[in-house]
Amino acid sequence: AVFAETQAVQASFAKDFSAPIQIAPSPSTALQTVTPRRRGAAGPPVFSAFGHIRPGKGFELLPGAIAAAAAKRPDIAFRIHATPNAPDHPAWLAAIEEAADNVEVIGHELDGPAYEALLGGADVAILPYDPEIYRERGSGIFNECEQLGTPVIAPSGCSFATNAIADGRAVAM
Repeated sequence: AVFAETQAVQASFAKDFSAPIQIAPSPSTALQTVTPRRRGAAGPPVFSAFGHIRPGKGFELLPGAIAAAAAKRPDIAFRIHATPNAPDHPAWLAAIEEAADNVEVIGHELDGPAYEALLGGADVAILPYDPEIYRERGSGIFNECEQLGTPVIAPSGCSFATNAIADGRAVAM
């Protein structure tokens, strides 16, 4: 069998494969060890973003989004994991950190246990990906959040979130 993460990828694969193509999330070893945080947990609600800074991931949008959210809900904590890989990225990280009082920026690679702790500690995942780039792409982080039951905020044009937004498991931004 052939597997694809999204319906858009399934349609693309169908052009090249005669075998049935099933939609399934990418496998993740993190799901075996992560205990997700649940409503009512001690402390403020935690909104997290994850990953390497690269085109299409939307990290440049986070300072404005965090500032707007914090102005309405100052009790929200933001934990942003963003691994820089270009000379201008440290300035992005500084702008994210300065967007509100309750922001923690993790600006380096995470090992497995640290990533799993961040993933499990999120009440909501923020995935501000560019819909043009992610129109036919999946997202491993989105799949992990879905399987953990962590709500996600993502653009409606990203194929990885289309069904979850339609079903109410994710919120469109």
